[in-house]
Amino acid sequence: MVESIGQFGPGLKPPTFHDLRLPLLKKAKDETENLRERHEKAWKKYGCTLTCDGWTNRWGRHLINFLANSSEGTFFLRSFDASDRARDAEILSGLIDAMIVNVGYSNVVQVVTDNGANYKLAGALLEQSLPWLFWTQCAAHCLDLMLEDIGKIPSMKKVINQERSCTTFIYRHGCILHALRERTNGMDLVRIGATRFATAFLTLQSLLKHRAVVRSLFGSEDWNVSKPIDPRSLHPTG
Repeated sequence: MVESIGQFGPGLKPPTFHDLRLPLLKKAKDETENLRERHEKAWKKYGCTLTCDGWTNRWGRHLINFLANSSEGTFFLRSFDASDRARDAEILSGLIDAMIVNVGYSNVVQVVTDNGANYKLAGALLEQSLPWLFWTQCAAHCLDLMLEDIGKIPSMKKVINQERSCTTFIYRHGCILHALRERTNGMDLVRIGATRFATAFLTLQSLLKHRAVVRSLFGSEDWNVSKPIDPRSLHPTG
C-alpha cells in the first residue's frame, strides 16, 4: 500500500470515511465473492483439500484457520477462536465437519491438520463418519517434530548450545557483527525458520558454510582492536 502511494506521487486524495465503509467495502466484498466462485468451480471439478491450521497468538488465544486448497490455489474460508475447546477432539471434528459442509461434502477429498493427539482423534472420528474422506498429517509439522527430537540427543544438544553461544555473542556486539557482515557480503549467520527448531538447524548449516569466515574473524585486526568482552555475553538467550 505504501509503495503504491509513493508511486502515485504528490496530490493523492485518500478515501473518505464514507468511501471506506460503504462503496469500497462493498467493492472488496464483491471481488472476494467473485474469487470464491472461481475456486468453487475448481472444487466441484477436481475436489479440494481442507487445511486446518491451529496456532496460538501472543495473548494466548488458540485460533484455527480453515483454508481450501485446489488447482485454483488456496482460499481462506474462516477463522475460529477455539481457546476453550481446542483440546476436545469431538468439538474439533464438529468444527471441521461444519467447514466441510460449507465447502460441500462432495467437494472435499481430504483434511490436513497438525499431529497433535486431539487432531489425530478428530481425524479418526471424521473418517468414521465420512468414509470417503482422507485425514492427512501435516508434513511440515512432522518434520518439525523430528527436528525437535533430534535436537534432544545429548551430542546434538551440545552442538546447538555451542552454536547459540557463538551467534548470541556475535549479534550482541555491533562492531563484531559489522565485521562479520563485511566478510559475508551482508549475509547473516542466523537463518530464521518457521519454528525455533528449524532455525537452529538452518543456522548450523549457515555456520558450516561460513566457518572459514568465522574463523578468520576471530583472528582478524577487527577482533584484536575490539573492546574487552563481558563474559556474561557468552551465554545464549534462547
